[in-house]
Amino acid sequence: KPLKNIHFVNSGIASYSPSLMSIQLDILEKDFGIFPDILISYIDQTDIGDENCRYKHKKIFQNSSLLAVEPESYYSNRSIFNYSKIYSLSQISLSDYSDTVKTFKLINFKIKYKLIRLIKKNKRVKCYYGELEKYLINPQSAQIQYFEKSLNEYLKKIKQKKNIKKVFLVTFPHKKHFEKSYSYNVSSSVDKVSKNNTLVKHINFSKILLNNKEFKYKDIWNRDQIHLDFIN
Repeated sequence: KPLKNIHFVNSGIASYSPSLMSIQLDILEKDFGIFPDILISYIDQTDIGDENCRYKHKKIFQNSSLLAVEPESYYSNRSIFNYSKIYSLSQISLSDYSDTVKTFKLINFKIKYKLIRLIKKNKRVKCYYGELEKYLINPQSAQIQYFEKSLNEYLKKIKQKKNIKKVFLVTFPHKKHFEKSYSYNVSSSVDKVSKNNTLVKHINFSKILLNNKEFKYKDIWNRDQIHLDFIN
């Protein structure tokens, strides 16, 4: 019997790793009334760096369950995916304040922004791509374990959602995996964590492609040599 009542929700966003996806599940339910039956979650290679460098010290727990992750402040991180400054300016611009009050708040924000960045300049942790890449080149065992712990927290949250019947975790190698420049692949951790979880199916493109000598991996990348070029 064909299925006729199927709906897709694309809730993906740049730089989401397991911790943020865990919180996103709650947001989909509470704010949008969306209760998915099937989840397809892409685990990127840089997620080990995101979890260790960007989110590790920003997690907020309640009764041992991940409740929130503090936003990256506009002065502590200049990552390409950090939109905190844009969000703050937009919040003021779209508010119901009068033009005079808006102007005052915008000027005050910009002054505060410059001062705090100047004060924190030498103290902030710079989670640029070069820093995140180190976790793939030569990660410490504790860093791998922490990433796997974060992934376990995500799967634990999923298990609590009685509406979710199946989860597909998708992993894909980066170009430098084909070139043997990286010693670590998140696919191995996803395999390990999801091994005995009957709810989860791991679609492991690393296992499919890395040993395929006929696969033309050099022709599939965007100009940054990291993301896939879907045009090809």
